[in-house]
Amino acid sequence: MKLYGFAKQYHEERKNDPNYITSGIVIEVLDNLARLMEERSIGKKLLARRMGKSERYVTKLLSRCSDLSIRDLVTLALAIGERPEKLRDLADLFGDGDQCLPDKTCSK
Repeated sequence: MKLYGFAKQYHEERKNDPNYITSGIVIEVLDNLARLMEERSIGKKLLARRMGKSERYVTKLLSRCSDLSIRDLVTLALAIGERPEKLRDLADLFGDGDQCLPDKTCSK
């Protein structure tokens, strides 16, 4: 993704900030999990039941309104039928393996 103007400046100022990098990774992982949920026809209600949590809890996790732990991501992955080990390898998780993290490190 090519950045321009303010977005480019914002990225340059924060590209080595662990919080900025973490946020980018979480957003990409959650977007991918949402895509997998849609492909597998798994709604929030079913996901909540599989996780043993409330639908409100799942909505909060998926809306990025909370800090996600690795345990949360693993639980989400298992609940949609995805192997959590893929969370360690972003190239596998993103499918085509051609995604860039906020610091412009690309996985191939």
